[in-house]
Amino acid sequence: FLADRKQASTIAALHKEGFIMVEDIEARLREELHAAEVTVDGAGNRFEIDVVSDEFEGLGRVKRQQLVYAAIDDLIASGAIHAVTIKAATRAERG
Repeated sequence: FLADRKQASTIAALHKEGFIMVEDIEARLREELHAAEVTVDGAGNRFEIDVVSDEFEGLGRVKRQQLVYAAIDDLIASGAIHAVTIKAATRAERG
């Protein structure tokens, strides 16, 4: 319990300082987009996001990116994420 509390405190401090953990972004995208695969690379407040999800089926590039942005919108608004590059595809497209 104390370890979880300490970790939560550390993450909160990083968010407050404008930093976010790659694992936090990956977990959020997996949950929000029911993603089969998520890869996030980057540091500080600049990230490259690669998401594979069937939620993107039938959607164009812009709409797919909007779904990803919606999942991390609060992180962008807070400044924790400043710049992001997004690749979004379905499982069928990745084969």
